[in-house]
Amino acid sequence: MSMEALNIYRVCEQFPPGVGGLASGMFDITSAQQALGHEVTVVTQSCFGDQEFDAQQPFKVIRVGAKRIFQFAWKAFDIIKNLDVNPDLIHLHGPASAVFLMRRSADFPPLIQTMHAVRKYQLGLFRDMPTMMKAVEARTGVRSINRPEYDRRFLFRVLKDLYLESYICRRLDHIAVVAEYFARQVSKYYGVPDRRITITYNGSKFDASQIIKSDTRYLDEAGIGEGKKIILYVGRVDWVKRVHLIVEAMPDILREFPDCRLLIVGDGDQRQYLNDIIEKLSLKEEVRLLGWVEHSYLPELFKVASCFCLPSYWEGLSKAAIEAMSAQIPVILSDNLSHRELLREGKYGWLVSGVDPGPWTQAIKMVLRCGIEVEAKVKEAASLVDSMFRWNLVAERLNGAYKTMLEDWHRTRRIQ
Repeated sequence: MSMEALNIYRVCEQFPPGVGGLASGMFDITSAQQALGHEVTVVTQSCFGDQEFDAQQPFKVIRVGAKRIFQFAWKAFDIIKNLDVNPDLIHLHGPASAVFLMRRSADFPPLIQTMHAVRKYQLGLFRDMPTMMKAVEARTGVRSINRPEYDRRFLFRVLKDLYLESYICRRLDHIAVVAEYFARQVSKYYGVPDRRITITYNGSKFDASQIIKSDTRYLDEAGIGEGKKIILYVGRVDWVKRVHLIVEAMPDILREFPDCRLLIVGDGDQRQYLNDIIEKLSLKEEVRLLGWVEHSYLPELFKVASCFCLPSYWEGLSKAAIEAMSAQIPVILSDNLSHRELLREGKYGWLVSGVDPGPWTQAIKMVLRCGIEVEAKVKEAASLVDSMFRWNLVAERLNGAYKTMLEDWHRTRRIQ
């Protein structure tokens, strides 16, 4: 959807050169909107190496020094409030929007937020976590000494987020959601009318034809030679992601594919616990924890991966899975609402049910055998990404959201 160029301020806590999927996504959508002719200014947190990075961008980046999210939000609001000319709109990502909603005056620009999760839905699933965690500890014989998703502090954090989510959803001028099921949940839980919700999805800028193996630093560090089958995981390392299921599946997989290796890209509270499981199962050579990898180096890993696995209990709409699909890698995902939507009930990949490693073992071995069905699904999945999940398409959908929001905003101003 073409429209008049807008002056947009994007407020997000994470942005490159900081690592993580959200940071790279904020950069990609900003670049796509800039390419459409909008003037985009990013207000984000300071991080190591940001001055050199910011100087190379075609858009303006304003860095805020703040250790806490709401301190960042307060400072970001003051920056925008004190501008000589109001931007056309503020595009928010994360809980910073609560501060903007509380402090804005009648003449403040309209606010839109992209929601990457619906906490009320997640809280409903939270009750199953203790049982699943105890089952893992019983199977592996390894007890976690760090249970951030299990203790009362985490529950308090979720409840706080739930309150903020309710406040934000009911007061935002418009909401962009990254999945269709999010739109249904926001409407059901908070009574947000359809006109105030736009489904934009996430995107990928990767293309299998453009991915070349130009830098092998991470493969070299992991000791991965040529000709091995690689299972790849990219994401946080915490209980919700259930990375342990792939690790537990490895002994059985190795019996059929002795040269198989599992690469785990990401970090989090359960890294040490995963490492303990790896040692318990004697998999130190076969499973490698790479930690966070700079997003620009992910193509190196996508190029050699035989399959991508994401066993998370719940998910928003995984950017890593979309990127794997665009890189023409078979994707094996846990059977949840998000993954059913992304893979269209399994048409474009494989959905695995259950809370134990057995089904993962079978699904991974089947994909590694690489039959005709696997090749066909991989090509169809890449075509799906091209038609729905490219960042220029996300930017076009945001144009539609902006148009609707601004029409409603100006109509309200005239009535007042």
